[in-house]
Amino acid sequence: MPTALSPLIVNVAITPLILIHDGIAIYGLLLALVSIGVALTAPRIPAGETAHLHKVILTPAILIGIPAAWMLVQMLPLPIHALVNPIWDSAATALGRPMVGAISIDIGATALAFAKYTLAVGILLLAVLTAADRRQAKWLLYALTTATTMISLMFLCSKLFNFGFLNALEDPAKRFDALDAAAFGLILSVTTGNRIYERQEMRRSEASRAAFRRGFALCAAAFVVCLAALFLGRSRVVIFAALYGVGGVLAIALIRRLNLGRWGLIALAAVAIVGFIGIAATGTGIQESDLTMALASPSQGATALAQRIVSDAPLPGTGAGTYTALVPIYRTPDEDEHQMTAPTAAAAISVELGRPMLWYTFISLAIGALLLLQGALRRGRDSFYPAAGTAALIASLLLVLGNSGLLGAASGSLAAATVGLAIGQSKSRQV
Repeated sequence: MPTALSPLIVNVAITPLILIHDGIAIYGLLLALVSIGVALTAPRIPAGETAHLHKVILTPAILIGIPAAWMLVQMLPLPIHALVNPIWDSAATALGRPMVGAISIDIGATALAFAKYTLAVGILLLAVLTAADRRQAKWLLYALTTATTMISLMFLCSKLFNFGFLNALEDPAKRFDALDAAAFGLILSVTTGNRIYERQEMRRSEASRAAFRRGFALCAAAFVVCLAALFLGRSRVVIFAALYGVGGVLAIALIRRLNLGRWGLIALAAVAIVGFIGIAATGTGIQESDLTMALASPSQGATALAQRIVSDAPLPGTGAGTYTALVPIYRTPDEDEHQMTAPTAAAAISVELGRPMLWYTFISLAIGALLLLQGALRRGRDSFYPAAGTAALIASLLLVLGNSGLLGAASGSLAAATVGLAIGQSKSRQV
Protein backbone atom coordinates (compact mmCIF):
# COMPACT_ATOMS: atom_id res chain seq x y z
CA MET A 1 0.00 0.00 0.00
CA PRO A 2 1.52 3.37 -0.99
CA THR A 3 2.84 5.54 1.86
CA ALA A 4 0.73 8.48 0.72
CA LEU A 5 -2.45 6.51 1.39
CA SER A 6 -1.55 5.62 4.98
CA PRO A 7 -2.69 8.88 6.68
CA LEU A 8 -6.07 8.67 4.97
CA ILE A 9 -6.47 5.02 5.98
CA VAL A 10 -5.55 5.91 9.57
CA ASN A 11 -8.04 8.77 9.48
CA VAL A 12 -10.80 6.43 8.33
CA ALA A 13 -9.76 3.72 10.77
CA ILE A 14 -10.08 5.92 13.87
CA THR A 15 -13.55 7.24 13.02
CA PRO A 16 -15.24 4.54 15.18
CA LEU A 17 -13.25 5.82 18.16
CA ILE A 18 -14.53 9.36 17.59
CA LEU A 19 -17.99 8.19 18.65
CA ILE A 20 -16.60 7.21 22.06
CA HIS A 21 -14.45 10.26 22.62
CA ASP A 22 -15.03 13.47 20.70
CA GLY A 23 -13.59 16.94 21.19
CA ILE A 24 -11.45 19.70 19.77
CA ALA A 25 -8.30 17.60 20.28
CA ILE A 26 -9.75 14.84 18.07
CA TYR A 27 -10.51 17.33 15.32
CA GLY A 28 -6.96 18.64 15.63
CA LEU A 29 -5.58 15.10 15.26
CA LEU A 30 -7.71 14.44 12.19
CA LEU A 31 -6.66 17.75 10.63
CA ALA A 32 -3.02 16.89 11.27
CA LEU A 33 -3.44 13.50 9.59
CA VAL A 34 -5.11 15.09 6.57
CA SER A 35 -2.36 17.70 6.32
CA ILE A 36 0.32 15.00 6.45
CA GLY A 37 -1.54 13.04 3.78
CA VAL A 38 -1.77 16.02 1.44
CA ALA A 39 1.91 16.87 2.05
CA LEU A 40 2.90 13.29 1.17
CA THR A 41 0.57 12.95 -1.80
CA ALA A 42 0.88 16.26 -3.66
CA PRO A 43 4.62 16.03 -4.48
CA ARG A 44 4.17 12.50 -5.80
CA ILE A 45 1.52 13.38 -8.39
CA PRO A 46 3.01 12.66 -11.84
CA ALA A 47 3.12 15.60 -14.22
CA GLY A 48 0.67 13.88 -16.57
CA GLU A 49 -1.89 13.46 -13.78
CA THR A 50 -2.30 17.18 -13.10
CA ALA A 51 -4.57 17.88 -16.07
CA HIS A 52 -6.72 14.83 -15.27
CA LEU A 53 -7.10 15.84 -11.60
CA HIS A 54 -7.99 19.38 -12.67
CA LYS A 55 -10.88 18.06 -14.77
CA VAL A 56 -12.04 15.80 -11.97
CA ILE A 57 -11.91 18.26 -9.08
CA LEU A 58 -12.86 21.61 -10.65
CA THR A 59 -16.67 21.44 -10.32
CA PRO A 60 -16.66 19.81 -6.85
CA ALA A 61 -14.15 22.42 -5.65
CA ILE A 62 -16.49 25.23 -6.71
CA LEU A 63 -19.49 23.57 -5.05
CA ILE A 64 -17.77 23.00 -1.72
CA GLY A 65 -15.87 26.29 -1.77
CA ILE A 66 -18.94 28.54 -1.63
CA PRO A 67 -20.09 27.47 1.88
CA ALA A 68 -16.52 27.89 3.16
CA ALA A 69 -16.37 31.40 1.71
CA TRP A 70 -19.71 32.26 3.35
CA MET A 71 -18.46 31.09 6.76
CA LEU A 72 -15.50 33.43 6.40
CA VAL A 73 -17.84 36.30 5.50
CA GLN A 74 -19.93 35.55 8.60
CA MET A 75 -16.87 36.10 10.80
CA LEU A 76 -15.77 39.39 9.23
CA PRO A 77 -16.60 42.75 10.84
CA LEU A 78 -19.10 44.33 8.45
CA PRO A 79 -20.01 47.98 8.05
CA ILE A 80 -23.31 46.98 6.38
CA HIS A 81 -25.79 47.30 9.25
CA ALA A 82 -28.52 45.30 7.48
CA LEU A 83 -26.32 42.15 7.51
CA VAL A 84 -25.01 42.50 11.05
CA ASN A 85 -26.82 40.48 13.71
CA PRO A 86 -28.78 42.71 16.16
CA ILE A 87 -26.95 41.07 19.07
CA TRP A 88 -23.95 43.30 18.34
CA ASP A 89 -26.09 46.43 18.85
CA SER A 90 -27.14 45.06 22.22
CA ALA A 91 -23.51 44.36 23.09
CA ALA A 92 -22.52 47.90 22.09
CA THR A 93 -25.27 49.33 24.28
CA ALA A 94 -24.21 47.18 27.24
CA LEU A 95 -20.55 48.16 26.88
CA GLY A 96 -21.32 51.81 26.22
CA ARG A 97 -19.16 52.07 23.12
CA PRO A 98 -19.68 51.51 19.39
CA MET A 99 -18.80 48.12 17.91
CA VAL A 100 -18.39 46.87 14.36
CA GLY A 101 -20.53 43.72 14.36
CA ALA A 102 -20.61 40.58 12.23
CA ILE A 103 -23.19 38.18 10.90
CA SER A 104 -22.13 35.55 13.42
CA ILE A 105 -23.28 35.93 17.01
CA ASP A 106 -20.26 33.88 18.20
CA ILE A 107 -17.17 34.31 16.04
CA GLY A 108 -15.25 31.66 17.99
CA ALA A 109 -17.94 29.03 17.38
CA THR A 110 -18.03 29.94 13.69
CA ALA A 111 -14.25 29.64 13.46
CA LEU A 112 -14.44 26.17 15.01
CA ALA A 113 -17.23 25.18 12.60
CA PHE A 114 -15.11 26.46 9.72
CA ALA A 115 -12.22 24.26 10.92
CA LYS A 116 -14.54 21.24 11.02
CA TYR A 117 -15.78 21.99 7.51
CA THR A 118 -12.16 22.36 6.37
CA LEU A 119 -11.49 18.90 7.80
CA ALA A 120 -14.28 17.38 5.70
CA VAL A 121 -13.05 19.21 2.60
CA GLY A 122 -9.48 18.07 3.30
CA ILE A 123 -10.58 14.44 3.63
CA LEU A 124 -12.50 14.70 0.37
CA LEU A 125 -9.51 16.27 -1.42
CA LEU A 126 -7.08 13.69 -0.05
CA ALA A 127 -9.44 10.90 -1.10
CA VAL A 128 -9.60 12.34 -4.62
CA LEU A 129 -5.80 12.55 -4.85
CA THR A 130 -5.19 9.04 -3.59
CA ALA A 131 -8.13 7.32 -5.29
CA ALA A 132 -7.05 8.51 -8.73
CA ASP A 133 -4.87 5.39 -8.64
CA ARG A 134 -6.94 2.20 -8.97
CA ARG A 135 -4.90 0.22 -6.44
CA GLN A 136 -5.21 2.91 -3.79
CA ALA A 137 -8.94 3.25 -4.54
CA LYS A 138 -9.37 -0.43 -3.72
CA TRP A 139 -7.73 -0.11 -0.31
CA LEU A 140 -9.72 3.01 0.49
CA LEU A 141 -13.00 1.25 -0.37
CA TYR A 142 -12.07 -1.65 1.90
CA ALA A 143 -11.12 0.72 4.74
CA LEU A 144 -14.40 2.64 4.45
CA THR A 145 -16.44 -0.57 4.44
CA THR A 146 -14.57 -1.85 7.50
CA ALA A 147 -14.93 1.42 9.43
CA THR A 148 -18.67 1.74 8.81
CA THR A 149 -19.17 -1.91 9.75
CA MET A 150 -17.23 -1.41 12.99
CA ILE A 151 -19.39 1.59 13.86
CA SER A 152 -22.51 -0.48 13.19
CA LEU A 153 -21.15 -3.27 15.39
CA MET A 154 -20.45 -0.78 18.18
CA PHE A 155 -24.00 0.51 17.92
CA LEU A 156 -25.36 -3.04 18.11
CA CYS A 157 -23.25 -3.77 21.18
CA SER A 158 -24.45 -0.58 22.87
CA LYS A 159 -28.05 -1.72 22.35
CA LEU A 160 -27.65 -5.39 23.22
CA PHE A 161 -25.02 -5.32 25.97
CA ASN A 162 -24.15 -3.12 28.93
CA PHE A 163 -20.69 -1.91 27.92
CA GLY A 164 -19.79 1.21 29.86
CA PHE A 165 -17.38 2.58 27.27
CA LEU A 166 -20.23 2.68 24.73
CA ASN A 167 -22.50 4.84 26.88
CA ALA A 168 -21.60 7.82 24.71
CA LEU A 169 -23.84 6.36 22.00
CA GLU A 170 -26.87 7.10 24.19
CA ASP A 171 -26.42 10.76 23.35
CA PRO A 172 -28.83 11.64 20.48
CA ALA A 173 -26.13 13.38 18.43
CA LYS A 174 -23.76 10.40 18.72
CA ARG A 175 -26.59 7.97 18.08
CA PHE A 176 -27.52 9.56 14.78
CA ASP A 177 -23.85 9.97 13.85
CA ALA A 178 -23.51 6.19 14.22
CA LEU A 179 -26.76 5.46 12.38
CA ASP A 180 -25.78 7.63 9.42
CA ALA A 181 -22.44 5.83 9.28
CA ALA A 182 -24.35 2.52 9.26
CA ALA A 183 -26.42 3.80 6.32
CA PHE A 184 -23.21 4.48 4.39
CA GLY A 185 -21.95 1.07 5.51
CA LEU A 186 -24.90 -0.62 3.84
CA ILE A 187 -24.08 1.19 0.58
CA LEU A 188 -20.35 0.46 0.83
CA SER A 189 -20.82 -3.25 1.60
CA VAL A 190 -22.92 -3.63 -1.56
CA THR A 191 -20.34 -1.66 -3.54
CA THR A 192 -17.50 -3.83 -2.25
CA GLY A 193 -19.46 -6.98 -3.09
CA ASN A 194 -20.08 -5.61 -6.59
CA ARG A 195 -16.35 -5.00 -7.04
CA ILE A 196 -15.47 -8.51 -5.88
CA TYR A 197 -18.07 -10.02 -8.23
CA GLU A 198 -16.81 -8.05 -11.25
CA ARG A 199 -13.18 -8.99 -10.57
CA GLN A 200 -14.19 -12.65 -10.30
CA GLU A 201 -15.86 -12.45 -13.72
CA MET A 202 -12.56 -11.28 -15.20
CA ARG A 203 -10.33 -13.97 -13.66
CA ARG A 204 -12.30 -17.21 -13.21
CA SER A 205 -9.37 -19.19 -11.75
CA GLU A 206 -9.68 -21.67 -8.87
CA ALA A 207 -7.70 -19.42 -6.54
CA SER A 208 -9.85 -16.45 -7.47
CA ARG A 209 -13.00 -18.45 -6.75
CA ALA A 210 -11.79 -19.14 -3.19
CA ALA A 211 -10.94 -15.47 -2.70
CA PHE A 212 -14.32 -14.53 -4.16
CA ARG A 213 -16.18 -16.74 -1.69
CA ARG A 214 -14.27 -15.31 1.27
CA GLY A 215 -14.66 -11.71 0.13
CA PHE A 216 -18.33 -12.09 -0.69
CA ALA A 217 -19.00 -13.72 2.69
CA LEU A 218 -17.34 -10.79 4.46
CA CYS A 219 -19.41 -8.30 2.43
CA ALA A 220 -22.59 -10.21 3.28
CA ALA A 221 -21.65 -10.18 6.98
CA ALA A 222 -20.98 -6.42 6.82
CA PHE A 223 -24.34 -5.88 5.12
CA VAL A 224 -26.16 -7.84 7.82
CA VAL A 225 -24.40 -5.98 10.65
CA CYS A 226 -25.19 -2.57 9.16
CA LEU A 227 -28.79 -3.55 8.42
CA ALA A 228 -29.27 -4.87 11.96
CA ALA A 229 -27.92 -1.59 13.38
CA LEU A 230 -30.32 0.41 11.23
CA PHE A 231 -33.34 -1.62 12.35
CA LEU A 232 -32.33 -1.42 16.02
CA GLY A 233 -31.93 2.34 15.57
CA ARG A 234 -35.64 2.53 14.67
CA SER A 235 -35.26 5.56 12.45
CA ARG A 236 -37.46 5.19 9.40
CA VAL A 237 -35.76 8.01 7.52
CA VAL A 238 -32.27 6.52 7.98
CA ILE A 239 -33.49 3.10 6.84
CA PHE A 240 -35.17 4.67 3.80
CA ALA A 241 -32.01 6.63 3.00
CA ALA A 242 -29.79 3.54 3.24
CA LEU A 243 -32.07 1.33 1.13
CA TYR A 244 -32.50 4.18 -1.33
CA GLY A 245 -28.74 4.38 -1.70
CA VAL A 246 -28.39 0.62 -2.11
CA GLY A 247 -31.12 0.75 -4.75
CA GLY A 248 -29.10 3.41 -6.57
CA VAL A 249 -25.97 1.22 -6.64
CA LEU A 250 -27.93 -1.77 -7.94
CA ALA A 251 -29.86 0.30 -10.48
CA ILE A 252 -26.65 1.73 -11.95
CA ALA A 253 -25.15 -1.76 -12.21
CA LEU A 254 -28.31 -3.02 -13.91
CA ILE A 255 -28.38 -0.13 -16.42
CA ARG A 256 -24.76 -0.81 -17.35
CA ARG A 257 -25.10 -4.58 -17.64
CA LEU A 258 -28.31 -4.49 -19.68
CA ASN A 259 -27.23 -1.49 -21.77
CA LEU A 260 -30.49 0.28 -20.98
CA GLY A 261 -29.03 3.68 -21.82
CA ARG A 262 -31.35 6.69 -21.80
CA TRP A 263 -34.47 4.67 -21.00
CA GLY A 264 -32.75 3.19 -17.98
CA LEU A 265 -31.87 6.66 -16.74
CA ILE A 266 -35.45 7.85 -17.22
CA ALA A 267 -36.74 4.86 -15.27
CA LEU A 268 -34.18 5.45 -12.52
CA ALA A 269 -35.15 9.12 -12.27
CA ALA A 270 -38.86 8.27 -12.18
CA VAL A 271 -38.36 5.73 -9.39
CA ALA A 272 -36.22 8.23 -7.46
CA ILE A 273 -38.85 10.96 -7.68
CA VAL A 274 -41.70 8.65 -6.73
CA GLY A 275 -39.64 7.29 -3.88
CA PHE A 276 -38.91 10.75 -2.49
CA ILE A 277 -42.59 11.63 -2.67
CA GLY A 278 -43.52 8.40 -0.93
CA ILE A 279 -41.00 8.97 1.85
CA ALA A 280 -42.27 12.51 2.39
CA ALA A 281 -45.88 11.32 2.43
CA THR A 282 -45.35 8.40 4.83
CA GLY A 283 -42.70 9.99 7.04
CA THR A 284 -43.25 10.14 10.78
CA GLY A 285 -42.32 13.79 10.95
CA ILE A 286 -44.01 16.53 12.88
CA GLN A 287 -47.14 17.79 11.16
CA GLU A 288 -47.30 21.46 10.18
CA SER A 289 -43.59 21.87 10.91
CA ASP A 290 -40.95 23.65 8.92
CA LEU A 291 -39.51 21.79 5.92
CA THR A 292 -36.23 21.41 7.78
CA MET A 293 -37.94 19.18 10.36
CA ALA A 294 -40.65 17.55 8.25
CA LEU A 295 -38.90 14.16 8.42
CA ALA A 296 -37.55 14.46 11.97
CA SER A 297 -38.61 11.89 14.52
CA PRO A 298 -41.59 13.10 16.59
CA SER A 299 -39.95 11.62 19.68
CA GLN A 300 -37.22 14.25 19.57
CA GLY A 301 -38.00 16.82 22.25
CA ALA A 302 -35.86 19.43 20.50
CA THR A 303 -38.24 19.75 17.54
CA ALA A 304 -40.55 22.40 19.04
CA LEU A 305 -37.55 24.36 20.28
CA ALA A 306 -35.90 24.14 16.86
CA GLN A 307 -39.11 25.32 15.21
CA ARG A 308 -38.98 28.56 17.20
CA ILE A 309 -35.30 29.10 16.45
CA VAL A 310 -35.72 28.42 12.72
CA SER A 311 -38.69 30.79 12.44
CA ASP A 312 -36.69 33.64 14.02
CA ALA A 313 -33.41 33.03 12.17
CA PRO A 314 -32.31 35.94 9.94
CA LEU A 315 -31.75 35.40 6.22
CA PRO A 316 -27.91 35.58 6.46
CA GLY A 317 -27.93 33.13 9.36
CA THR A 318 -26.57 33.49 12.87
CA GLY A 319 -23.12 32.07 12.11
CA ALA A 320 -21.90 28.53 11.58
CA GLY A 321 -21.76 26.53 14.81
CA THR A 322 -23.95 28.93 16.79
CA TYR A 323 -27.11 26.82 17.17
CA THR A 324 -26.17 25.68 20.68
CA ALA A 325 -25.67 29.30 21.74
CA LEU A 326 -29.28 30.05 20.79
CA VAL A 327 -30.83 27.10 22.63
CA PRO A 328 -30.76 28.63 26.16
CA ILE A 329 -32.43 31.79 24.81
CA TYR A 330 -35.37 29.94 23.25
CA ARG A 331 -35.74 27.04 25.69
CA THR A 332 -38.76 27.05 28.02
CA PRO A 333 -38.50 25.80 31.63
CA ASP A 334 -40.30 22.54 30.83
CA GLU A 335 -37.91 21.53 28.02
CA ASP A 336 -34.87 19.27 28.42
CA GLU A 337 -31.88 21.41 29.34
CA HIS A 338 -29.46 18.76 28.04
CA GLN A 339 -30.87 18.83 24.49
CA MET A 340 -28.48 21.23 22.78
CA THR A 341 -28.21 19.92 19.21
CA ALA A 342 -30.53 20.57 16.29
CA PRO A 343 -32.98 17.74 15.46
CA THR A 344 -31.85 17.78 11.82
CA ALA A 345 -28.82 18.99 9.89
CA ALA A 346 -31.20 20.98 7.68
CA ALA A 347 -32.48 22.94 10.68
CA ALA A 348 -28.94 23.71 11.83
CA ILE A 349 -27.89 24.87 8.35
CA SER A 350 -31.01 27.01 7.98
CA VAL A 351 -30.35 28.75 11.30
CA GLU A 352 -26.57 29.05 11.14
CA LEU A 353 -25.88 29.68 7.46
CA GLY A 354 -29.27 31.04 6.39
CA ARG A 355 -32.14 29.64 4.35
CA PRO A 356 -30.48 30.42 0.97
CA MET A 357 -27.48 28.28 1.92
CA LEU A 358 -29.84 25.44 2.89
CA TRP A 359 -31.31 25.43 -0.61
CA TYR A 360 -27.79 25.67 -2.00
CA THR A 361 -26.91 22.54 0.01
CA PHE A 362 -29.80 20.60 -1.55
CA ILE A 363 -28.90 21.82 -5.04
CA SER A 364 -25.21 20.96 -4.56
CA LEU A 365 -26.02 17.43 -3.37
CA ALA A 366 -28.29 16.94 -6.40
CA ILE A 367 -25.68 18.29 -8.84
CA GLY A 368 -22.97 16.15 -7.27
CA ALA A 369 -25.16 13.04 -7.52
CA LEU A 370 -25.91 13.73 -11.19
CA LEU A 371 -22.23 14.27 -12.03
CA LEU A 372 -21.21 11.05 -10.31
CA LEU A 373 -24.11 9.19 -11.95
CA GLN A 374 -22.81 10.37 -15.31
CA GLY A 375 -19.33 9.19 -14.34
CA ALA A 376 -20.65 5.79 -13.22
CA LEU A 377 -22.40 5.22 -16.54
CA ARG A 378 -19.30 6.32 -18.45
CA ARG A 379 -16.83 4.12 -16.59
CA GLY A 380 -16.21 0.47 -17.35
CA ARG A 381 -15.04 -2.00 -14.74
CA ASP A 382 -14.54 0.73 -12.10
CA SER A 383 -18.07 2.14 -12.31
CA PHE A 384 -18.90 0.96 -8.80
CA TYR A 385 -16.78 3.75 -7.26
CA PRO A 386 -18.78 6.68 -8.68
CA ALA A 387 -21.93 4.60 -8.16
CA ALA A 388 -21.14 4.48 -4.43
CA GLY A 389 -20.65 8.25 -4.39
CA THR A 390 -23.94 8.78 -6.20
CA ALA A 391 -25.73 6.58 -3.67
CA ALA A 392 -24.04 8.34 -0.74
CA LEU A 393 -25.16 11.77 -1.97
CA ILE A 394 -28.70 10.53 -2.63
CA ALA A 395 -28.84 9.10 0.89
CA SER A 396 -27.42 12.35 2.28
CA LEU A 397 -30.35 14.30 0.83
CA LEU A 398 -32.66 12.33 3.09
CA LEU A 399 -30.31 12.17 6.08
CA VAL A 400 -29.95 15.96 6.16
CA LEU A 401 -33.73 16.20 6.54
CA GLY A 402 -34.02 13.29 8.97
CA ASN A 403 -31.41 13.95 11.67
CA SER A 404 -28.24 15.85 12.52
CA GLY A 405 -25.85 12.90 12.20
CA LEU A 406 -23.95 14.26 9.19
CA LEU A 407 -22.79 17.20 11.31
CA GLY A 408 -20.82 14.71 13.42
CA ALA A 409 -17.17 13.90 12.91
CA ALA A 410 -17.60 10.19 12.20
CA SER A 411 -20.31 10.04 9.52
CA GLY A 412 -19.22 13.40 8.08
CA SER A 413 -15.65 12.17 7.58
CA LEU A 414 -16.78 8.86 6.11
CA ALA A 415 -19.19 10.58 3.74
CA ALA A 416 -16.45 12.97 2.58
CA ALA A 417 -14.03 10.09 1.97
CA THR A 418 -16.68 8.10 0.08
CA VAL A 419 -17.52 11.03 -2.20
CA GLY A 420 -13.81 11.79 -2.68
CA LEU A 421 -13.21 8.17 -3.68
CA ALA A 422 -16.06 8.42 -6.17
CA ILE A 423 -14.78 11.69 -7.65
CA GLY A 424 -11.27 10.30 -8.02
CA GLN A 425 -12.58 7.39 -10.08
CA SER A 426 -15.39 9.23 -11.90
CA LYS A 427 -13.38 9.84 -15.07
CA SER A 428 -10.96 7.65 -16.95
CA ARG A 429 -7.72 9.00 -18.42
CA GLN A 430 -9.29 8.85 -21.89
CA VAL A 431 -12.28 11.12 -21.01
